[in-house]
Amino acid sequence: MSFVEGAAEGALEATSVASPAGMRMPLMQVQRGETVRVVKIGGRDATRRHLTELGFVPDAAVTVVTESNGNLICEVKGVRIGLDTELAKRITVIV
Repeated sequence: MSFVEGAAEGALEATSVASPAGMRMPLMQVQRGETVRVVKIGGRDATRRHLTELGFVPDAAVTVVTESNGNLICEVKGVRIGLDTELAKRITVIV
């Protein structure tokens, strides 16, 4: 799998094709306890860089530990990270 940075969208995205059974959605729509894979990081350069530094990179496994009012606590690469609704909207995942 390789990754490309989309100039038009300003996003980092996996170039492999998603499995037919998989469905893309923003991370904020994932149910508690569900583990998904990151396929795209959107937003401005600073936002993408921040999320990447936290471990939200294409093909990373992310588990939603808990959700409260749209804010999430996720586990990525063995670390729990809190995300507000706006950041969670920027992360596209596949189920």
